[in-house]
Amino acid sequence: MLAGRLSTHTGVVRREGVVCCSDKASGQEPSTSAPSRGVLILPGLANNTTDYISLAANIRSRGLGAKVVQIQRADWSRNAAALTDINWWKGTLKPRPAVNWYLNRVGTALDELKREVDGAPITLLCHSAGGWLGRVFMLDFGVTGIDRYITLGSPHAPPPPGAQGVVDQTRGILQYCQDACPGAHHPEVGHCLSAGILARLLASVQSHLLLLLLL
Repeated sequence: MLAGRLSTHTGVVRREGVVCCSDKASGQEPSTSAPSRGVLILPGLANNTTDYISLAANIRSRGLGAKVVQIQRADWSRNAAALTDINWWKGTLKPRPAVNWYLNRVGTALDELKREVDGAPITLLCHSAGGWLGRVFMLDFGVTGIDRYITLGSPHAPPPPGAQGVVDQTRGILQYCQDACPGAHHPEVGHCLSAGILARLLASVQSHLLLLLLL
């Protein structure tokens, strides 16, 4: 969850692996200068690129660069290949090679965004499953150019041992993430995680609260 309060001061406040960013000229006219930041949007499970068009447009209207990883709904069927891995059935599945297709798309989109913003820092803005997929990406592909990681409604921990009626839909990947890249694993990257009511609030008033996190 998002810890602490949003800062009203210029700059970035890092607290317990959480980054909060100040508001900069809310309602300001879009800038014609080069983007001061790029935002790469990682779609969630069963979502596709077009689900995030309005969000990306909103971000661009604030003078930032924005790109959504190119995903089609049908692409998610590729995950079914993991059914052939005995670890899926044991609940000890690792993310690769099961989600290599998604990670490769993130890499392509990130390279394109880096060229677009010409060296400006980049935020990974991850929705739902895009959160743990973003963690795997940073672990395996590195964080060059990335200085912020924000997730909305993303699971980050496996179900508690012995929990009744709860199934880890990632079949072990969440446990892998918790072991391989726990918490704010990359100290050079500001982390902001939101879930539950806050995630819905950010979605409903994204032009204000979400932009506080991005600017």
